[in-house]
Amino acid sequence: VVTYYVKASVAAVANKTNAASSSCVAHTIAQKAVTVTAGSGNRAWNNSALTNNTCTAGSNQLVSGHTVTCTMTSGSTITTAGSVDNEISTVTIKSGTTDVTSNYNVTTAKGTLTITLATPTLSLTAKSAAYTGSAISANTVSASPDAGGAKSYTYYSTTDCSGTALSGAPTNVGNYSVKATVAAVANKTNANSKCVTHTITKSDTATSMSAVTKTYTGSAQAASGASAKLSSNSSTISNAAFTYAYYNGESCSGTALSSAPKDAGSYSVKATLTETDNYNESTSSCVTYTMNQQAPSLNATAPQTLTYPTAKTIDYTYDGDGEVTCETSSSTYATCSVNTSTKKLTITPVKPNGSTAVTITLKATAGNNYSAATDKVISVTINKGTC
Repeated sequence: VVTYYVKASVAAVANKTNAASSSCVAHTIAQKAVTVTAGSGNRAWNNSALTNNTCTAGSNQLVSGHTVTCTMTSGSTITTAGSVDNEISTVTIKSGTTDVTSNYNVTTAKGTLTITLATPTLSLTAKSAAYTGSAISANTVSASPDAGGAKSYTYYSTTDCSGTALSGAPTNVGNYSVKATVAAVANKTNANSKCVTHTITKSDTATSMSAVTKTYTGSAQAASGASAKLSSNSSTISNAAFTYAYYNGESCSGTALSSAPKDAGSYSVKATLTETDNYNESTSSCVTYTMNQQAPSLNATAPQTLTYPTAKTIDYTYDGDGEVTCETSSSTYATCSVNTSTKKLTITPVKPNGSTAVTITLKATAGNNYSAATDKVISVTINKGTC
């Protein structure tokens, strides 16, 4: 408040003298009342401080041409989700460049600064991958701003995220869908992505096998030992099923045999992986299949002595398919013969000479399915007969 003092006087006119001055009286100019309010602010969290240094005077409370500016207290700032007062520290009112603040009775009012939780925008792209034998997870979801919370994915057996969610990422071939969720953390809400397709296609395969060697048993003998890998990740397929095609000769050419080989010989084979819902068939390269001859058993039990001129016929055993013959170490003293149909060996003394040792050798040549037998050597003594 500023107080001045004033007195009045009137000048003389026609027929009137000038009047004496009035007494001195006080003349007071009071400050003008004004309310200055701090500005407010409201935005989502973005990892930066929120401040507002603006302020406004009440309607028609400033003299025309006067402007107001403010500074705020040090606590009038916020960087995390929540609210604080925006409180005025100083007020300056000017007329042009002249400070006229003293002509006003200033009252201040607080504003409010508010930071709300940020809601990340999630980006999840559709995925298409070949079967691997293991669960196939979705592409990694990205968030703007970086969400920071734990990421989780929900999978469905439909293509539009409808129905009951699966217990986890799918493994088998099919058309699925998935959506991602990022958990809430400080200053950020949880967020969900849009639904995208998640497709698992059949994997190509590669089948291999090694050369096969068998030994004749009298029955057809199927090949085994083929294996196959998924082309998607080179993992070996477990519990894979194969079929085998057999050929005469070693090049898998010509017409395939109707069944696995039975007889000894040289063949070839290739394996084909059986196609399933999750992977395609594939066929191995041609490998050799060798059926070796079986080693036969040849045996006989002969008498230790023979007495001239009596011949002796004995049984022999043989399980091969070759030709059975016999040889004598001395045809002068004994001969031998074989009846292959009855499997009999006959030893006949030829010439007595006191007591003479003779060796009879039973032989069997190689046949189609059996190799040559180990010779059976029979030692006998030829004695003179008695009169």
